[in-house]
Amino acid sequence: MIARREKLLRAGMFGLLICWGMFAGKDVSWDVVNHHLYLPFSWVTGRFRTDLFAAGAQSYQNPLGYFPIYALVSLGLPAWIIGLLLSALHASVVWPLDRIARLFWPGDREEDFWCRALALAFGCIAPILLIHEGTTSSDPITALMILWAVALSLELSAARAAPSGNRRDAAIAGALLGLAAAVKLSNAVFVLALCLLWLMKWAFRQADLARVALFAAGLTLAFAIGAGPWMAWLQHDFGNPIFPLFNNVFHSPDAPQQPFTSLRFVPATPGGMVSRVWEMATFSSFVVFEDFLPDIRPALMALAALAAALALGLRGGWRRLAQRETWCGPGVRYALLVVAMYVLWIRSSGNARYALPLFVLVGVGLVRATQHVVPFRTLKVLLLAALVIQGANYLALGAWRFSGVGWDAGPYLDYRVSKRLQEQPFLHLSVGTQTNAAIALFLAPGGALAHPVGGFSLPTDGPLGVRLASLMDRWHGRTRLLFAAPTAVTPAEVSHAREELGALVYRLGVDTDWSDCETVQFVPTRGSWRPLGQADEKTGREKDLLSCAVRYLSRKDSAAEVERVTAEKVFEILEAACPTVFSPRPMASEHSVGVWQRHYLNTEAELSVSTSQGVNFTHFRVFPGVYFGSIDDVLARRKPVACPRINYQTPQ
Repeated sequence: MIARREKLLRAGMFGLLICWGMFAGKDVSWDVVNHHLYLPFSWVTGRFRTDLFAAGAQSYQNPLGYFPIYALVSLGLPAWIIGLLLSALHASVVWPLDRIARLFWPGDREEDFWCRALALAFGCIAPILLIHEGTTSSDPITALMILWAVALSLELSAARAAPSGNRRDAAIAGALLGLAAAVKLSNAVFVLALCLLWLMKWAFRQADLARVALFAAGLTLAFAIGAGPWMAWLQHDFGNPIFPLFNNVFHSPDAPQQPFTSLRFVPATPGGMVSRVWEMATFSSFVVFEDFLPDIRPALMALAALAAALALGLRGGWRRLAQRETWCGPGVRYALLVVAMYVLWIRSSGNARYALPLFVLVGVGLVRATQHVVPFRTLKVLLLAALVIQGANYLALGAWRFSGVGWDAGPYLDYRVSKRLQEQPFLHLSVGTQTNAAIALFLAPGGALAHPVGGFSLPTDGPLGVRLASLMDRWHGRTRLLFAAPTAVTPAEVSHAREELGALVYRLGVDTDWSDCETVQFVPTRGSWRPLGQADEKTGREKDLLSCAVRYLSRKDSAAEVERVTAEKVFEILEAACPTVFSPRPMASEHSVGVWQRHYLNTEAELSVSTSQGVNFTHFRVFPGVYFGSIDDVLARRKPVACPRINYQTPQ
């Protein structure tokens, strides 16, 4: 009877997660259109060798983690079947989480069963898991690997199993961890945390040197197999095995010399690291994620842990800290592991998608800490109430998808492309913040794609400029621009839109041939059902593209060149004055009508220099922006530069 109830519990949680993935809908987010499908496509077709930053700064991630979705798409499966399979894969997180819960509640008593059930429920209701359930993201897959590595690492002890079983599990734990890090380098925080756990196990003689060595060997071998070939190619082609990251160390000439460090979610102070636990419960975006994902669980776990520590202290539990058995128990190991994960994560990125395993583990800690404070009946009432509140809070206020649309029987992602573009290969130069790299799957084989104008702008000089010029020379006469279809209606609006695009691509030595344009229609879904209130209003015609031939410019605009030289002097002054805000230094300045501007990837800040409007800082989370004065004011340094402060969180 007990065994049957346990199976029903796991199957129920597994089924509920799958149902949620199907109910929340298909996600056609920015990342899907940008690199989730393009990266494995470029590897399979060899395009990664000929394309140039086709997916912007994400172009050179290891494509390994996106092969599952690419394989399913390549098989031509309907979108709803792809969603069902991905949801089932992601939902299997239930099994390693159940293994971890059994370390704390291994018995068949009613209390043990309820605690395991609550730990599973609180883990599976993590908003960051729910928003990614059934999507193309690689984070749920790597989270599954890491959670299995955590389960095996916490389980392994001298009394757990035969030495041969222990050694095999140690190697498997290391291999899973190494593969997760190979797929996504952001998982290095979990590698460090679990390595610390294994060193602690060895220090307390819970793991002999052979098992520690097998764990390390499994980790190293899996990472080498999963990431080695890709890193070797990056080193050979760009001089940086993790290009373009950590280029302040490797100094590839094809990327900025400053490090890429996204500061969206990293607290500015140690106090901010602590307060972030409570801030997650607020109805605010850009706390640990771009969208609204209210999560009361971390704050509840922190409060319960403080109460448990106080209760244990009042009962004389502090004396047990000196005992070896205390440090060998799963409770202390779990607590130290979670704290290490949190500190490493919050200091490196603070982005919840990169800490999915940590947020799933919160459920176990919450239930265990509460159990130390209140009787079982009270625990059951309190935690069931908290579970209902968290679920209702997320359903009512949280984001279910980035860009959710209904599941249908059509392709997961589809573009309607003209027969000419399907049959004739071209070099497409994409223009805009969104690279639309996924379009490569729908264009003629043998083509090429580059993204010279956008978030990661490519220069026209230096080694990277030589690469771009060489690519354009090879495709001379067969080059087209790819950009968002203008929404202009009136003749004046149409004229202005064309002038803006001409200014953007001017530095490439081309202009748009408006007599030779093909429409590329984005088809996000062929179905009509969508979750209530969660439809993305920006999918559909607003994402249609134009593919237009280029006209080659015979000479440069002398006035624009004078403006560019002056603008770059202004940029250098402000970048030197505010290196944290304006970094990394872009390799190219973008041109608009009467304006030169730069976009800074680490903070997403923008600087614009205009003879008529002066020097301005803008940011999508800061309103109003900052006016630094006229061009002459900045060049003459007539007043001290007041570096802008960026507050990502809402309300603003």
